Amino acid sequence: MASNVAQTRSRQSDGDDGVAGLAEADAFAAALRQNDDAFQKMLPKLLETDGGRCALLRAGALVKTFATVAEAVGFAEASYPDGLYMLRKVMPQG
Repeated sequence: MASNVAQTRSRQSDGDDGVAGLAEADAFAAALRQNDDAFQKMLPKLLETDGGRCALLRAGALVKTFATVAEAVGFAEASYPDGLYMLRKVMPQG
């Protein structure tokens, strides 16, 4: 995965027998893949309109772009406490 992926939070396990933790990890991995795939598809257009900004994605859709990573993290953490989001810097890949 690209090095400019910002850390995406995941909830702490509540101490279950591990099955719930595995299901949560699977959901987290699926959301990460969905958001990354969506970002790659929208990147050419984002480079034209939002180059250099930080993009927030959730459920495979662009939520909003931000001028700084700090703004994006603050908004994402407040809006999505489940941690199922991705932050990516809009910049050429490669």
